[in-house]
Amino acid sequence: WWSPGMDTVVTPEICYAYDPNSDWPEEYKSKLIGVQGCLWGEHIHDPKTRPHMMFPRLSAIAETGWTPAANKNFARFIHLCGGQLT
Repeated sequence: WWSPGMDTVVTPEICYAYDPNSDWPEEYKSKLIGVQGCLWGEHIHDPKTRPHMMFPRLSAIAETGWTPAANKNFARFIHLCGGQLT
């Protein structure tokens, strides 16, 4: 997986697999009201690489926020993205 300017790569599959509830104490899980994704611009030296760094990671993070872990299916997600994981 190619990613410009980074030593650690967070792939779309890693984004999709993330479970925001997984590392919260049980008593706080009901208080989780959303998720966010960050993109550190200092790693984007050429604006043309921005879409590569954002998509489909942004879509994967969004789906993680509204889809229960038991209902997630990465193959379905890839299909919805048009089969493109760039």
